[in-house]
Formats: sequence, C-alpha cells, structure tokens
Amino acid sequence: GFSQMYRCVCDWLGLPYREEVQWDVDTIYLTQDTRDLSLQDFSHLENRDLVAIIAVLEYNQWFTKLSTKDCKLSADVSDQILRVVARSSRLEELVLDNAGLTRDFAQKLANALSHNPNSGLHTVNLANNPLEDR
Repeated sequence: GFSQMYRCVCDWLGLPYREEVQWDVDTIYLTQDTRDLSLQDFSHLENRDLVAIIAVLEYNQWFTKLSTKDCKLSADVSDQILRVVARSSRLEELVLDNAGLTRDFAQKLANALSHNPNSGLHTVNLANNPLEDR
C-alpha cells in the first residue's frame, strides 16, 4: 500500500519518513475511501516532503486524483508531478488550481502526457495559473 511505498520512496530519496503522513493516509484517506490525494493536507510540510508523497503516486494503485488549491508549488514539486503524469496509469484527475504554474509547466505537462500511452488521466484543471504571456 501507500505507506510501505512511501517508506521506500523516502529511503530512496534520502528523506525522512514522516509518520504523520502515513497516519493521515491510513487513518483518514483509507477509512473514508478517499482517492483524492490533496496536497493541502500536507501544506505544513517542506517541499522536499511533498516530493516524496507525490513520488509514491508513480506506483500507487489507490489514489486516482492529485489536487491542490491556493498553494504555490516549488520547481521540485512541479517536476515530481510531471514524472508521475509521465509514468502513472492510475492517475485520472489532476487539479492544480492557483499553484503558481507557468506556460512552461503546461508545455511540460503536455509532453509528459504524450510519453505515457497508458495514462488514465482524463481531467486536468490548471485554473488560476499565469499560463498566458502578459
């Protein structure tokens, strides 16, 4: 499950394993049958911790949605999201509302999708991001 893979990813990336993440997923998400991994639930953590949480989605079979709203994503977090999009067959919905994303991210997202023939992604919401030249 998520918790075992999260431990492996933390070890692989050389990052600390956060028991609170494991507790949140096992206790809240799974018991409530929630398949939307919301980054707002982990906004108190550092960006590097978010990278590990998102990286698990490459191998995850539970979560089908990754979302955040009104949270500016760092370059490392954005890059990890792109890796998940390029590799995941389980992710169906991606909502990155007002995440400070640029046109460059949108182009990289399109490229990541084009390299994943097994993608299940059917909904992408990039609302309220400065994607246009001004």
